[in-house]
Amino acid sequence: MNPRPATTSAERLPVRLRLLVVAVVLLGCAVLVAAVSVARHHPPNVPRLLVATTLFVVGDIALLKLRFGRNYFLFTWAELAVVFSLVMLPHGWTVLIGTLGVAIAQVIQRRALVKMAFNVGAMAAGAALAELVSSALGYQMGVRTHTPALWLALGVAALAFCIWNMLAVAMAVAFSQGLRVRDVLGRGALLQSLVWVGNTVAGIGLGIVARQSPGALAALPFFLALLYLAYRAYLRAGEDRDTWEVLQDTSRDLSRLRRSEIAGVVVERAAALFQADFVELMLVDEAVPPRMTTWRGGAGGVELLPGRTIEDATTFWPRAQSEREPYELLRRDAPPAQRRELEALGLEQCVVVPVVSAERCLGTLRVGFTGIVRMRKRNVQVLRTFAYQLATSVENARLYEEMREERTKLSRVVDNTSDGILSVDARGRITSWNPAMARISGFAAEDTLACPFTLGHAGADADGTPVSAEWLWAKLGTEAQTEASVSIGAPGIGRRWLHLSLAAVRSSNGDIETVVVVVRDVTALREAAQAKEEFLATVSHELRTPLTSLRGWVSTLLRPEFQPNEEERREVHERLMHQTGRLQRLIEDVLSVSSMDRGQFVVQTVPVGIDEVIEKALVEFSRQTPGRPVTHVRAGLAGTAMADAGRVEQIINNLVSNADKYSPADTPVEVGVARVGDKVVVTVSDHGFGIPEDQREAVFERFHRLGHHMTREASGTGLGLHIARRLVEAMGGRIWVESRLGEGSTFTFTLPAAPLIAKGGDVAV
Repeated sequence: MNPRPATTSAERLPVRLRLLVVAVVLLGCAVLVAAVSVARHHPPNVPRLLVATTLFVVGDIALLKLRFGRNYFLFTWAELAVVFSLVMLPHGWTVLIGTLGVAIAQVIQRRALVKMAFNVGAMAAGAALAELVSSALGYQMGVRTHTPALWLALGVAALAFCIWNMLAVAMAVAFSQGLRVRDVLGRGALLQSLVWVGNTVAGIGLGIVARQSPGALAALPFFLALLYLAYRAYLRAGEDRDTWEVLQDTSRDLSRLRRSEIAGVVVERAAALFQADFVELMLVDEAVPPRMTTWRGGAGGVELLPGRTIEDATTFWPRAQSEREPYELLRRDAPPAQRRELEALGLEQCVVVPVVSAERCLGTLRVGFTGIVRMRKRNVQVLRTFAYQLATSVENARLYEEMREERTKLSRVVDNTSDGILSVDARGRITSWNPAMARISGFAAEDTLACPFTLGHAGADADGTPVSAEWLWAKLGTEAQTEASVSIGAPGIGRRWLHLSLAAVRSSNGDIETVVVVVRDVTALREAAQAKEEFLATVSHELRTPLTSLRGWVSTLLRPEFQPNEEERREVHERLMHQTGRLQRLIEDVLSVSSMDRGQFVVQTVPVGIDEVIEKALVEFSRQTPGRPVTHVRAGLAGTAMADAGRVEQIINNLVSNADKYSPADTPVEVGVARVGDKVVVTVSDHGFGIPEDQREAVFERFHRLGHHMTREASGTGLGLHIARRLVEAMGGRIWVESRLGEGSTFTFTLPAAPLIAKGGDVAV
């Protein structure tokens, strides 16, 4: 075996490689000088010399090629020629004839001068080493009788020659490509061993036959042909085995479900499978315009190329997309655009393989070489298979990503919905529990998963049946869906009413596999409905009171025997006006809330003297409630605010009326006005029962009244304070209450103080 490096691209040799070439050439020259001094004392047989020379010339022609990156290992007949020469020629002549034969073969093959010098020097050194080893083991050149010991000596000599050439060429290849010598030596080791054994045995056999019967050498071509076919069959079988092992490993590794992981496997395996100097994978999505993602193999591994667009692929993508068949580009024959790109990449040759699915072209796989590589039909078929595996994996990854995206969307919907969602398996255990369920029940998912079905607390339906897995199966029965209303209660969350939507997922035989429960907290709706019922009852009661009074007084006036004097008539009229005003305020409150809810309530802000508005409201209040003492602390001009006078009067009426309802009859109601900074502050204080701390914010909610409306003497609809807050906020202020139980309450609201000159404006509530 005589492996030789072969390259087709001219390049500047690395320093280590140049030093290696110089060393081998100098060693070869020294060996040749020594061989000449030895050979001149042992003249050879001329016919044998010619046969050996011819065998060295022919033997340097490549028997097999094993590509390693941009170089080849050329397996030759060199061991056969060396062994034959050792058998047929005296000392020194194997080195001389071997060097001459290789030189002639190198000239015939038109090798570069540097390569020729390296190969000739390596042959001279290797042949000299073989002669030395065979002599050291007792082999005498030119002997007629051979024994197994002599054959062993020839075999070891051939092995020494083989190892020398392997080491020299491996170093040359490694130094030229920046690889490790060990990696280069390891590739094709079995084939190298086979070639050495075959060549050695053939050389010994030919030498023995030639000595016994020179005419038998006529069968040499036939014998060499058989040996070549054996080598070639073994090489093909090994290459096929290696190829399909890589394809199998690739197929297994491409089961990964992320495109970035798939790209890494493809780029690495393609480089190993085809011994490529350049590998690029480009995937194109279905967006408009199309977007591409490109990965490229480099010295540091697989690299994602950022910022690339489809315009960067115009040199190869249109053809790949339209033809959907692999095609080859050679730099010397390529159109200008492709030639410039190949030059920029440092490539002589590039194969473009479309990655095609059943529906569309997903992208391309480009494999490039710095030298010219013969792409046989078998190589193209391997590329097709590789691209098919890639397309299948990319499609699977796309489907997985879409499924994961949809699952993520669904998960987000489930996690962010206001309704609680949980699932229960066939054993009655909880298998999922979304965040809304945690808010509703007060129990986190980790506290409920794998536990028997409950709603986090002891719950019961309208019939009082406890909520459990058995209750769940009974509710569903044979139905696919049903609904139920239950209530739960526990410390910290109070009593809650829940509406459940139950959906069963059944097996083919009708058994329940999973139950999905959607839980909606209807506590607020239930309380709102209850509040509305209470409001209607309150309004009915409040309307009935003035109407009954009005009807009674009108009936009294219509009686013929009723002949009131002037004072009595005036008293009746005042009572009628009082009840009419009460009825009017009640109607105004209801209409005001309705207008606010529809967004049709408008206030006009102009400079208003708050003291004058309060005085007007208190005069009317005193007329209707003469027994309640009211005091008013004025602010004068400092109390001028940007407000709507009518709405301020409505606020004062509601606050004073509220103070009157919830304080003893003989205690005063105190109204004060002051200016604090850029605000006008109005306070309404009473000396009543006070408001509990947990109720101070709730009193401003609609329909809210302290205590039960049927057990309290104070009248009202629970809308006055709610309307007051809405009006104050509409005019740019705020309202709050301060209270102490048993001592009274103070309602305070602020309004923007009026500037010296102000313009009015409309503000919508």
